[in-house]
Amino acid sequence: MMQENKHNCVKSMRIVIISLLAISLLILIGCGANESFQYETHLHYDTDYADPSILVIQEGNLYGYGDTKGEVLIKPKYQDARPFCEGLAAVKYNGKYGYIDKSGKTVIQFKYNDALDFYNGKSIVGEGRFTHVELFYPISHVINTKGEVIGEEHQFTYISDISEDMFFAKTDKGIGQFYDKDYQPIKSLTKEYSGLSLFSDGLAMYSLTSASGCGYMDRTGKQAFPATFYDANGFHEGLAAVMPDGEKRLWGYIDKTGEMVISPAYSAARLFSEGLACVLSPEDKWLIIDPTGNEVADIQKKVYDAGVFSEGLCAVKTIIKRWKEDDLVLWGYTDASGKIAIDFKYDEVTPFKNGIAQVLVDDHIGYIDKTGKYIWEPK
Repeated sequence: MMQENKHNCVKSMRIVIISLLAISLLILIGCGANESFQYETHLHYDTDYADPSILVIQEGNLYGYGDTKGEVLIKPKYQDARPFCEGLAAVKYNGKYGYIDKSGKTVIQFKYNDALDFYNGKSIVGEGRFTHVELFYPISHVINTKGEVIGEEHQFTYISDISEDMFFAKTDKGIGQFYDKDYQPIKSLTKEYSGLSLFSDGLAMYSLTSASGCGYMDRTGKQAFPATFYDANGFHEGLAAVMPDGEKRLWGYIDKTGEMVISPAYSAARLFSEGLACVLSPEDKWLIIDPTGNEVADIQKKVYDAGVFSEGLCAVKTIIKRWKEDDLVLWGYTDASGKIAIDFKYDEVTPFKNGIAQVLVDDHIGYIDKTGKYIWEPK
């Protein structure tokens, strides 16, 4: 999650994301040949439980906070800054992370190599970096809002977003485990997973190291239906994208009973959100479909990837081919009719939330409204 490069701007844990996750994002650790869409990890405005009225802003290589009207709340002076969650935000100062309140007052001293967001009055801090990339992190602690260590120390190699009051983590021994909102292991969900999604609609996609195929389980760990899919994604709005056959490599959608309700016919398939999903036809054309599988629209310009709909818009990616230069990858947004509503000019983007999306341009974050007008310009 935290990246100590010149961006120092991450997608929250969710992971971050993941992710979610915003309602449109589910973090997948991988099952079979997973082809699910994921936003980049430099941006984190889409955190589900973050305060939407306070935005992380950037000036040069320093970070601070502003409001949705473009007014500075806390002057940029930090090497990194995460969203405000439960009244506190993790920020980096003089090479260490601590927590500040909304007035900018230091509440928990700067002494950690990394720090995550508060959730249910608790957060995780540690001596190593937390990220979606599998690396080894030394001792990690759960703390309360006073900075007091509670519970046992942990050694994590991976920490996911929080979804439905759960998060997933892997220990230094490679064992995956679900944790509840009190950061305690959920014993009924203790298995060695080689791939899974977070819980959504009460179900989670999983694959086990001891078996082949992807399936779904409920919150008690009980198998919802047989694990027969070659690849699969998480549920959203009652549907999940699955790939039944590893040779044909086509995606369709199942409902929560396991019944195939949209036949496998797509080279890629994204989550349903707001009653719509983006899918890629075998002819390499991105389409927008409804939950019955009917084609609502095709995306009018050539795009190479698509996200999920949020507040009527969906992020899409194009590649601009330039003579004697590297290809330029840029993001924009399409509406439900397939028309490009906001042109391709961003290096990275998040879904819209409360009428605002975070964007990245030349390693600097900014915020736009649904017309593409800047609320905060990248600078």
